[in-house]
Amino acid sequence: MKDLSISIVNFNTREPLRLCLKSIKENIKGIDYEVIVADNNSEDGSVEMVKSEFSFVKLIINKVNKGATIAKNQIFREARGNYILILDSDIEILPGTVKEMIKFMKENPKIGILGPKIFFPNGRQQHSCNKFAPTLWSVLVNKIFFFADLRYRFYRSKIGDLYLRRRYNRPEEFTWLGGMCLLVRKEVVQQIGGMDENFFIYYDDTDFCLRAKNIGWKIYYLPFVSVIHHMSKGVRQFSNFLYPKIFESELYFFEKHYGKFQSKVCAALIQANMLLRMSFFSFLSLLGKDYFKKRTKAYWQVFCLAGKYFYEKTH
Repeated sequence: MKDLSISIVNFNTREPLRLCLKSIKENIKGIDYEVIVADNNSEDGSVEMVKSEFSFVKLIINKVNKGATIAKNQIFREARGNYILILDSDIEILPGTVKEMIKFMKENPKIGILGPKIFFPNGRQQHSCNKFAPTLWSVLVNKIFFFADLRYRFYRSKIGDLYLRRRYNRPEEFTWLGGMCLLVRKEVVQQIGGMDENFFIYYDDTDFCLRAKNIGWKIYYLPFVSVIHHMSKGVRQFSNFLYPKIFESELYFFEKHYGKFQSKVCAALIQANMLLRMSFFSFLSLLGKDYFKKRTKAYWQVFCLAGKYFYEKTH
């Protein structure tokens, strides 16, 4: 049995993955660990890079990209560590972080999931802690009043960074944490059955934390240690394939945790949001730029997806 298993799912993020693995090799000391990378059919040479430069990494090579949750469960089944460090492929580990996280977990046996402070490469802090699970109220303010968009811009600003540093400056219990860097006890994974594979992307970390919390485990944030989130191009770039998947996950999350009625209300609010976005971007698409047309097409896809979901759940 090892002290730690490090779980990384990769899809076309060769350079961030290289930095991630290099930081693990250089900055995790005094711990008996293994690294398992599940590659979801990358076409950018990621697999070849790992094989040639990081021979200590165990590779799981998937011929089809079926989503991050399925890949994480593949890793969980192979993991031999008492703790599992779930990392996005664009995370850079800093010296001492993982050792201190494991120490904190050992000193606090009721904590099942632990997250560090997250920084962007420019030194600003990323918001990664949440006191409350998503609700219809949060969906309403986010979809109709675009609160999530405004909050995102605020947190990326200098004032937002100052707020985050002052607000999140001590160990604290939360309802769920962002999934870019989470230290989890192996027994938590075993008890809740790993990731819910119905989530392709997003909401899987929320669901994961909620299920652990529901059986008595505490979810904690540790601000004394940190990692750097490089936000790979694959994360930043708008994708007509991934964008609808986000809303599929949102609808599934609401049905799973709150029932069909609330999931139908969520679907209606998503449709309203897409109508507002389509109106704006349809106007911008008159400028002839493909980016605006691409956005409008994606919004229409989501509008139809939510409408189909609402109809099927009603009949």
